[in-house]
Amino acid sequence: MTLALALLGSALGAPVTFDVESRGRVRTVDLHEPDGAARGAVILLHGAGGDRTFAQRTGLDVAAPAAGLALAVPDGTGFFRQSWRASPDCCGEAALWDSDDTLFLDALAVSLRERLDVDRIVVAGFSNGGMMAQAWACTSSAPSGVVSMAGPLLLESCDGPPIPVVIATGLGDANVPPAGGPSPSGTVMPSMAHGVTLWRDRNRCTTSTRHSSRRLEQTEWSCSAPVLEVEISRWGHRWPGGTAASRLGWDLAEPLLAMFDAPPAGATDAASGPSDAPTTEVP
Repeated sequence: MTLALALLGSALGAPVTFDVESRGRVRTVDLHEPDGAARGAVILLHGAGGDRTFAQRTGLDVAAPAAGLALAVPDGTGFFRQSWRASPDCCGEAALWDSDDTLFLDALAVSLRERLDVDRIVVAGFSNGGMMAQAWACTSSAPSGVVSMAGPLLLESCDGPPIPVVIATGLGDANVPPAGGPSPSGTVMPSMAHGVTLWRDRNRCTTSTRHSSRRLEQTEWSCSAPVLEVEISRWGHRWPGGTAASRLGWDLAEPLLAMFDAPPAGATDAASGPSDAPTTEVP
């Protein structure tokens, strides 16, 4: 893409498109930028079989720039059905091609920091993209936070410093069962609780507070960096927000974008002390 076309696309509200090379493979990234300097960046990972147009369905292509943030939306790996390598055996063409998506996302993060002069990068993903978002945050120091919808953590460990985490699931999801077990494709998935447990350990969580409203059950854990677990009743395999926000009355973009309003993880850890909020002891 020429510079003139890139500037024209930016002026019309369309994303700027650029390429990132990793292990000899080049992938395309859509970059939605705010007016003025970005105060941080979100990397959004589509699900298996998706593409960069997923950003429009989430509404983050508008919401992130409006909040002063850049939104980067990369391609997965695959000719016929793009996917992400969220574990050695998962998933699809990414696993078949032996894609190293952790290495690719590290390269993307370096590129974003150079282009935008930002420090904080939060990764968010849906389904297979949510699995990859968690896997990357568990194996790299690049992400400052992670948001996963319908994407369980496929790894058995998650080491590193505390970072803010949001794990959301639809209780009516038949594609990725929240309690774990076989998906329609035959792949056996771990439960969403598996990832929450590893993040609670990593973030040194102690107690929790539960909030119920309409179709949402939200559990906020008191930790060195916050962990938020969201369960949505009567909700299937779909991103909660964007084009579906009016149906649900809630948007996953809210806790995602709020990560950039809080101090960086660890900045207030030593001085925070115990919370005065009512809590429920962890069972």
